[in-house]
Amino acid sequence: MSLETVVLILSVALLLIVLFSLPVVLQIGKAAKEISTTLQAVNQSLPIILKNLEDITANINNSSQIINHHIEELSPFLERIRNTLAGAQDMENLLREGIRLPIFQTIGTLRAAVKGVMTFIETLRCAR
Repeated sequence: MSLETVVLILSVALLLIVLFSLPVVLQIGKAAKEISTTLQAVNQSLPIILKNLEDITANINNSSQIINHHIEELSPFLERIRNTLAGAQDMENLLREGIRLPIFQTIGTLRAAVKGVMTFIETLRCAR
């Protein structure tokens, strides 16, 4: 093989490579234009989006402050309610203890009295 044949084969191979890579290069160019258009749209919309985001953040902060303020106002009231309920529970426990013992004693006394009356009546019957 001569040098001219090798150069000719290399030239044809290079020409084929260029021809096959041409559609890829054209597609890359189209993609770059589309990316540029998308980037411009994002750059135009971004300030509005950021402004909306700032407004949302400010509203959330205001709402949080208002909620915290209301909770701080309600805390003493809720503490008083809790203390009142705790006192009522303590009173209930005292009343239950105070009522429980006399009732059991009274029931025991009544049973003994009924038993005594029954014995008296039984004795009275037998004595006749």
